[in-house]
Amino acid sequence: MEAEGLTSISLATHRGRVRVSLELNKHYLWYVNRGWRLVSEAKVKLDHRDRRLVFYLTFTKETSVYRPKDYITVDVNENAEAALIDGVVYLLETDLSKITLGYYYRRKSVQREV
Repeated sequence: MEAEGLTSISLATHRGRVRVSLELNKHYLWYVNRGWRLVSEAKVKLDHRDRRLVFYLTFTKETSVYRPKDYITVDVNENAEAALIDGVVYLLETDLSKITLGYYYRRKSVQREV
């Protein structure tokens, strides 16, 4: 199988090569318009009931490795969040456990009444 442009594919059969036009859809165009490249590893399935070929296409894209300059360490707990930024610890107290436990006790009392 070999792509011929963006709208057709050439297949090798027992009678030679056959050119098949693709029915383009949004998903296919999304990949093509965002720099993805069609590779030759594709699967073809013959759908006897609907009398059509179904192509499972494979796309690839060149990417670069992101290398961060610095790291920020964050610790999330029930009552506080701590962040280490440039060697300084910042502490944000949330008292989230009071809210969570309050909801738990209210739910438990409503379930007991029912």
